[in-house]
Amino acid sequence: FFIQLYTRVMNGEDPGLRQQAADSLFHLHLRQNRLDQAQSLLNNMPSGVEKKRRQALICQRRGQREEAMK
Repeated sequence: FFIQLYTRVMNGEDPGLRQQAADSLFHLHLRQNRLDQAQSLLNNMPSGVEKKRRQALICQRRGQREEAMK
């Protein structure tokens, strides 16, 4: 249910709501260990500190500690 809802909001017109939906969907995928889906969302997010932090979370979940520390 939530995946469909967040996906629908991500395709909406309000940029703030789109970003919030993408953030929520990323964390949902991460919690459910759907790392490929989380990575796909992350690839479409703007660069910055938060993107690097999220990439580290994915790497850590995959057991890539060295990569996570970069």
